[in-house]
Amino acid sequence: MSCRLVIDSSLLDWSADLPGEASVRDVACKCDAMHVMNTIFEQGYHLSLSEDLYDEICDQIYNDKKPEFQSRRWPREWLMLMQQRNRIDEVDVPWENVLLGAQMCDDMAKDAHLVESALSSDGRVISRDENILACWIGLCHRNPPATIMVAHPRISSIAWADPKIRGEDVVWWLEAGALDTDTWRLDSQTQLEYRCQGYRTDKCVLDSGRPGGGST
Repeated sequence: MSCRLVIDSSLLDWSADLPGEASVRDVACKCDAMHVMNTIFEQGYHLSLSEDLYDEICDQIYNDKKPEFQSRRWPREWLMLMQQRNRIDEVDVPWENVLLGAQMCDDMAKDAHLVESALSSDGRVISRDENILACWIGLCHRNPPATIMVAHPRISSIAWADPKIRGEDVVWWLEAGALDTDTWRLDSQTQLEYRCQGYRTDKCVLDSGRPGGGST
């Protein structure tokens, strides 16, 4: 069985339909998100989500904040397909994995359920929020160690993939089994490298298509 993945609502949000005047960069970002999500589906991965994280994802894609600008039909269909195949595993976060600490900034505290879910499953996170990633990388490299890192040393070994930074490498990583390689660990990531991704129609499911490349 493949390892379980923790995903952020930001990934699903970027797979939503774009307005007609969307920039080439935004179209490329959408294409990347859809490619990652289709790979998750096609490779048979399960999602490992705490109740708080699952509620956040559902709120993001079912309660449109700006329905006149962006339709979330595609990520809704993708999530329903994952549900129909029983590939969303609800994680009970034990007390020892609950993150508490004043050293987390507000954004880290708001998205603490990502790390809590990863600690309570297989330690794999896919998120398209480079600011949160940068915060956790900084905390992993703090000297002397931050109190929260001493209390939860496994945080440093979480493999964290951001399609905005890693681009196509995230898909290759998933196709290879999302292995626990050192280069993906939080304590090994020291520099965020941004790469401009071209618009790849061969890797992108069009708005009229179905998640999973037409799978039913």
